[in-house]
Amino acid sequence: MCGYAEAAYAAFQFVKANADYNTASNQANYTNQTAISTAEKIRNEAIYSDNEQIRKKDTDVKSLALKKLQVQTAEKQKEATAKVGFGEKGIGGNSVDLVLGDISRQAGNIYNTLDLNYMSTIQANDAQRNSDNRKYQNQVLALPRAYQPNAMSYYSGAALSSALFAFQASAPNSGAQQLNTKIDNFLYPPNPNMS
Repeated sequence: MCGYAEAAYAAFQFVKANADYNTASNQANYTNQTAISTAEKIRNEAIYSDNEQIRKKDTDVKSLALKKLQVQTAEKQKEATAKVGFGEKGIGGNSVDLVLGDISRQAGNIYNTLDLNYMSTIQANDAQRNSDNRKYQNQVLALPRAYQPNAMSYYSGAALSSALFAFQASAPNSGAQQLNTKIDNFLYPPNPNMS
């Protein structure tokens, strides 16, 4: 038969198991909600950073176009100045073609340098953009996740603890028979006689 002490101990164990389960469940919910809000902040930061890098790329394209326009304008001014100077002095022939060719070659070299610098800048920007995206993605993946606890593990522990307490609190008789009787009485309490 199960005494009051065993019943009180069993009730305490189940209340404690329920409280432990609720605490673990609330902690898991808090951890997951914190991870979700942090991930949202990281995603917003990643979007802002990505947009900033896209704007930087657009600025680089516009800067290159402006530099090429300036080089083209300077080339045309040099050619015009040279043609006017040669025309005023009455110089013509191969020497004029040679000077005009040098002016065009210098402009072409500047164009090539600008294009190479532009390509390396764009590649560096793209590499930085990919690196930043990986960094933000790794930050999101590294956030802690918590699984919901299993209530059965808490309650089965309470049941086992209560059964062992009931077994230890009883007077000694045959060990295996007493354990079976106590566990059966605990799991299937006898109906009290109401008469």
